[in-house]
Amino acid sequence: YKHVAQESKRYVSRVASGMAADYGAFLAKEHWPKEWQNSAEKAIEWSLCIVSSRGTAASPEYGGGVIKLVPLVDMFNHSPEHKGFKELTKEDVGIDASHLEGSFAVRIEKDYHPGEEIFVDYNLSDYAPEEWFMSHGFVPKEASHRQEL
Repeated sequence: YKHVAQESKRYVSRVASGMAADYGAFLAKEHWPKEWQNSAEKAIEWSLCIVSSRGTAASPEYGGGVIKLVPLVDMFNHSPEHKGFKELTKEDVGIDASHLEGSFAVRIEKDYHPGEEIFVDYNLSDYAPEEWFMSHGFVPKEASHRQEL
C-alpha cells in the first residue's frame, strides 16, 4: 500500500499548503500552541491527519458525510467478533434525551479488568484494503482478500 500512502501524503500536503496560505496567520495568532506558530502547513497537515484517522462518519439521518470526533473511541481496537459502534436513534434515547440523538455509543458485552484491551467491530465491511490502511493504519484479515481500489 506504499503507493496509496505516498499519494495520500502528496494530497494532504497540497491541501495543507493551500489552507496555510489562506488561514495560517489567523490560526497561528490565537488558536495554536507556540510551537506551531512558525509552521502553519505542518500544523494543518497534522490536524487533517488526526481528523482523517480518528473521525467517525455519521449516518445520513444525522448529517451523513459529516465526520465526528468521538473522544476515546480511537483507543478501542478492531475485532469482527465483537459488537460495534451504535449511533443513537430516537428509540434509543427517548423523548427526554433527544439531545443525545446522533451520538455514538459502544455497547460493552462483558466486564473488563484494568489494563485489559477493549475491542469493537469498526463496522466497515464494505471498505477496500486501501481504505482500511489509510483510515486505520492496518488491513484486517477479513478485508485483505478484497480487490484494491
